[in-house]
Amino acid sequence: MLDFIFVKYTHLLPSPQASDADSGCQTAALSVSYCRIKSSRGWRRVAEEEAIVSTTTGVQAGVVKPVLTAEELREMQQLVRRLPAPPSLVSYAVGIARATRPDEPGASAAVRKYVSFGAGPRAGQYLVLGAKARAAMDGRAVPDLEDVDAVAFSVLRHRVVLNFQAEAEGMGVERILALGGGAR
Repeated sequence: MLDFIFVKYTHLLPSPQASDADSGCQTAALSVSYCRIKSSRGWRRVAEEEAIVSTTTGVQAGVVKPVLTAEELREMQQLVRRLPAPPSLVSYAVGIARATRPDEPGASAAVRKYVSFGAGPRAGQYLVLGAKARAAMDGRAVPDLEDVDAVAFSVLRHRVVLNFQAEAEGMGVERILALGGGAR
């Protein structure tokens, strides 16, 4: 049996400039999440489980060891933005985002039937940025269409709002995207 422990820490970092999305923002939140997986047989002992609940619901924050300075983080973000995005990649990303919109002429039958609201223009932006980041992490100077495909579900899943019929029929966003609603 696998036992998952999810921990998330958030720290505010000073930011000399506003972000693209929040023009009035003076601080940037750095969230660090990790999931520790422990292989075990059965559930944890009662004392261990009580310690987990006490630790994660109390006032005291866990100890966070910095791995980057704020300046290093900003430099990495700018590095990703400096990678070129070929026009074909931008068109591909925009096409994927637009394919989630039920009123779009090229929308699939599943999107027209089950989606109330599709992804907006920011989805295309983050498909491209995600593809650039993936390429950078892989040591490549230019992202490709496979990079867009690899980040598509993560970018789109919270941007697509399903209608009542989808909920009633048990259709999840994952299935709609797989049926031609954005993720290719």
